[in-house]
Amino acid sequence: MHSKRFQYRIGDSFSQSVNLKTDAGAAYDLTGATLWYVVKENEDDADEDAKLWLYWEDGGTADGIAVADALSGTAQVSRTAVQMNDAAFLPGVYFWFLRLKVASSAIYSPDVGILDVLPGITAITPP
Repeated sequence: MHSKRFQYRIGDSFSQSVNLKTDAGAAYDLTGATLWYVVKENEDDADEDAKLWLYWEDGGTADGIAVADALSGTAQVSRTAVQMNDAAFLPGVYFWFLRLKVASSAIYSPDVGILDVLPGITAITPP
C-alpha cells in the first residue's frame, strides 16, 4: 500500500522528510544504520534502472540523505534542481521506497509511497 504521496515539479529542488517507525510506532534508532532511498518508474524495475538511488551510512558516507539525530528516526532526503534534472524525470507517477539496514544487519522497508512528477513551469533559473 502506498499511502504517502509527494509531488515534485520538474526544474525544482526536491526535499522530503521521512520518519522511520517500527510497526509498534517507535522511532527506529539509526545509530550504526544504513538507509537507501530509491525512486523507480515501476516497482519491479531492476535496481540499476532506478531514477534516484540515494544513501546514508551512520558514521560513513552519504549522498542525498541527512540524519541530524540518529535516535529520532527522522531522515531528510534532498536534491538540488540540477541533481534532479540529471535524473531525467518525465511527468508521471513513480514509486519510492526507503530501505533500512539496522546495526544488527536486519533489513526493513519502513517507508514507501508514490512520487507524482509534474511538468516544469519554466526553465528560467533566478540569479
